[in-house]
Amino acid sequence: AGHPADHPTINAISATVTTLYEVPYGATAILKSFDICNTAGALRSVRVFLVPDQGTAGTDNALLYDTPIPAPSSSDPVKYGIFGWEGEQVLETGATIQIKADNTGCTITASGVEIT
Repeated sequence: AGHPADHPTINAISATVTTLYEVPYGATAILKSFDICNTAGALRSVRVFLVPDQGTAGTDNALLYDTPIPAPSSSDPVKYGIFGWEGEQVLETGATIQIKADNTGCTITASGVEIT
């Protein structure tokens, strides 16, 4: 049976690779969407990795790699400083979603489903 993963929370993205989520034992997860918000006053670049169990974040499992997230602009209302992704990525037991930015100043909110 499927059930929603933990309620989405806003997580800061640091300049080192950190784990956003790990699929629990005996479960499969489906990542459905995430939004990245640039809260800094400058352009940031972000990496998102879908790492298999016992794997390491790298170019072979990158969903986003050095993707530019523009700074929000008060003079241009079209530039919100937000990047959104939607799709379906299946993650098996022990897999992780890992994130990294070139500097502090971004947050991520991800949504998906866990199936047990």
